[in-house]
Amino acid sequence: MGIGAIGVPQLLLIALIVGLIFGSRKLRGAGADLGAGVRSIKQALSARAHEHNEG
Repeated sequence: MGIGAIGVPQLLLIALIVGLIFGSRKLRGAGADLGAGVRSIKQALSARAHEHNEG
């Protein structure tokens, strides 16, 4: 690993710190919002690809 590389232990430490700061309730809400955003982006891309293939 080079200087500045982030490995699994560093990611776990960051996740622990974020969990302590924000709490599990806020993290669950943020995860649900992120998932909904990803789903809407996928749906929009799929619809655009479908329109492009038809036209």
